Amino acid sequence: MSESCTRVVTSSSPAGGGPASTWAIDRAMRRVRKIVPGLPETFVFHDLRHFFASSLIEAGLDVKRVQALLRHASAKTTLDTYGHLFPNQDDAVRAKLGTFYAAQPEADGLVTLQRQTG
Repeated sequence: MSESCTRVVTSSSPAGGGPASTWAIDRAMRRVRKIVPGLPETFVFHDLRHFFASSLIEAGLDVKRVQALLRHASAKTTLDTYGHLFPNQDDAVRAKLGTFYAAQPEADGLVTLQRQTG
């Protein structure tokens, strides 16, 4: 983010350093949309939160760490909102099992078990 954008957002905070009001954030975001080329008119502050969350997940953080950083009450909230972004563990499990089995020596005198029918 450019220095001017940072100044727009941070200058909206109250003098006491507490949280900014939703009105101040909205006003700052309107100014940011004018400064940043190509930023859609529908871009809002909450979009930054989603960007932050998806960046954490892409960086490989686990669900509990993402939950803590987003201050969700439970991991369920995090998974309900961002579960589709977490990598599919099935592929990782298959790869690890493939490596494990490939490293095992062949058994001498391997007996094939067959199901006996009727």
